[in-house]
Amino acid sequence: MKIGLLGTGTIARVLGNGWARAGHEVVLGSRRPAASVAGRSVVSLDEAVRTSEVVVFAVPHAAVREIVAAVGPSNFSGRTVVDVTNIYTSDFEWAYGFSTSGAEELQRAAPRARVVKAFNTVFAEHLESGKVGGEPATTFVAADDANAKATVLRLARDLGLDPIDAGELRRARYLEAAGLLLLHLAIKQRLGGGIGLQIRREAPRS
Repeated sequence: MKIGLLGTGTIARVLGNGWARAGHEVVLGSRRPAASVAGRSVVSLDEAVRTSEVVVFAVPHAAVREIVAAVGPSNFSGRTVVDVTNIYTSDFEWAYGFSTSGAEELQRAAPRARVVKAFNTVFAEHLESGKVGGEPATTFVAADDANAKATVLRLARDLGLDPIDAGELRRARYLEAAGLLLLHLAIKQRLGGGIGLQIRREAPRS
């Protein structure tokens, strides 16, 4: 599968490394294309979108609408578009109420894209291996399009994560709040980035 990661920062690089190891073709998209970043090809944002089956927004949330406008909303049409962003202000406070989410706003900006919310509750240092403390970290996947959701659930397993179907796209409101809580615990409560969420399942009874 060809995956276009919009951004060249840590999140884009670790997701790219993990998916490349799983056999996917990965390209990074940037406003300033370069020969490579950390061994990955870097092309324009427009080319990364047009040539990829799956497009991942691995940029600060504030840049999302600008990128959609620059590339053109119609170029996202029919593509699985993954929003990994977390939504917070400069002082790590909640940026939205609970009547919408960053993922839903992305869907409004690119109405014919198949938007999926995922990976925002896993810190970058765990995304490449998919594990926290040696155990698979849980990621939650929310989307309205069943096929796009199935694709991202599969891509999450390719990273070694434990993905859980969180329901329709509007459940991204809860996922983004959970992401902000993790940031608060890591930074404000000084637990650091070595934390993550895991859903533990009771063993089936015989």
